Amino acid sequence: MSEAEKKEKPVDVKIRTYVLTKEIPTEIRYSLNLARFTGINDSLVNPDLIWGIYGTSSLNSANSYASMDARRLKRKMYQVDLHVPIRMHPPTTRVINRENATESGFFHFERLDMSFRNELLDQMIGYCSEMENVSEESLRIQYPVSSMLNDLLRDKPMLIHRFMAENLNARVCIHSVRLGGGLTLKLGTVRRDVEGGWL
Repeated sequence: MSEAEKKEKPVDVKIRTYVLTKEIPTEIRYSLNLARFTGINDSLVNPDLIWGIYGTSSLNSANSYASMDARRLKRKMYQVDLHVPIRMHPPTTRVINRENATESGFFHFERLDMSFRNELLDQMIGYCSEMENVSEESLRIQYPVSSMLNDLLRDKPMLIHRFMAENLNARVCIHSVRLGGGLTLKLGTVRRDVEGGWL
């Protein structure tokens, strides 16, 4: 397979949400059943975005918690998956540089190469400083350099909505969030109009 063919072959990105209901639904709309996460601010939610749990480990944990909630609430549970094709080479399991992210629209914030991560960190610090009216210096002290970007996005997830609003080439962003009880999981935030996505 040539390099050009590898770039054109889509990688399937799957994100999942859960529906807990007493009745068997006649229709399930993914966008009406988005996961609630710590730090979500409805007034800052970008209406062009939807999101769901991403990655094997996070999906396994979320499946267990959703199943326990369904039993506790005596409801039926439905897993609803959204599949988004991303044209990327190298595959999503590798380090992502600026070129990969820009061409594919896939930003996995835990897999960015160092220089690109530092560049995006500066951008996110600027957003956070502006949105919360705090100094950039205090934010850099609060978050150690080694894990600063991941921790910052986990604690302040609305930065992703701002980032995607201002970076229209970002089609899918993978980042950590906290759910109820302090559980940290990976979330995939995607544009509602992602071409070729299917349930």
